[in-house]
Amino acid sequence: MSAKFDAKAVSAMFKNALNRTLTKIANEQKKMLRDDIKVKNKHLHAKRLKRVRAKQNDLSIKLTSTTKYITPFMLEKSARPHPNPSGYYELENKRGGKFYGTRKKGVSVSGWNISKGHISGSAYYYVQKISNLDDALLAYTDKLKQKAESIFNLEIKKDWK
Repeated sequence: MSAKFDAKAVSAMFKNALNRTLTKIANEQKKMLRDDIKVKNKHLHAKRLKRVRAKQNDLSIKLTSTTKYITPFMLEKSARPHPNPSGYYELENKRGGKFYGTRKKGVSVSGWNISKGHISGSAYYYVQKISNLDDALLAYTDKLKQKAESIFNLEIKKDWK
């Protein structure tokens, strides 16, 4: 009796294992951003962090992100710049929005990028960003690749009975 090799079944098994791996790695990526940079969970949604799932005829997966600034208000309160007499202060614009100003001139203060604005001829400095979301995620690439390989091996073993 000869066993038949079903290419579609094997391809479907690999596709499912890859997609389960992608889901677990995407959740791990979000967890790393929440733990390390303290980004609020509501800012880590599908518009900013995209998943490209495996298909039957294309067995590849990808995690991509947009080039979004990580601003102070995207972070938890403990990770934001702290208002104090010599450094940062909180401002409100005429439409009611808040932003962090600083009395310190320069390109960067304590890891935060500083930008310059003008109101009726006088300059002010404000905290713009700590980094870009896509740049921050590049730091996790190697860790996530290793973890994805081990998860994928476990998922294949589950299906390969």
